[in-house]
Amino acid sequence: ISRLTATASPQGEASDLKPAPQGETSGQKPSPRGEGGSRSETDEVSTPVKTEEASSPAEAEAIWEQAKQKIATMNPMVYLYVKQTRGVALQNGALTVEFPATQESAMNGMRSVRNLKIAKDALEAVCPGTEPVFRLAELRDANEEKLKELFGSSLTIQ
Repeated sequence: ISRLTATASPQGEASDLKPAPQGETSGQKPSPRGEGGSRSETDEVSTPVKTEEASSPAEAEAIWEQAKQKIATMNPMVYLYVKQTRGVALQNGALTVEFPATQESAMNGMRSVRNLKIAKDALEAVCPGTEPVFRLAELRDANEEKLKELFGSSLTIQ
């Protein structure tokens, strides 16, 4: 039986199946089918995937603040797009950056190829192997929140 090894991209996609070097094993446990049972080649494929635990929001914010400072030095005009953003989550090599609910046009501006490259380069300098992911914060009405607090979450406002 030949053993195969696989490498995974940061996005978790398997690529480059290659025969394992002689004398090395995949490190997998025996098949759950029991001893003496036949195994297929798929039982022998090892797919290492980068798994990281989610970091604290404070860590995500600190990393993004450093990246924003790098963006400011790289291109002050692009910095204006991200000035009011915040890092909210860092997980599996992706830093989620949240734009205020009223700044959808700024978020769309950062998604352009040129501006996104600047953000990626700045983030790479601060936290190698991390990609920015942009999202828009939910628009919350302060009065609606207060009413729901007073009258319960089942209150429907139309």
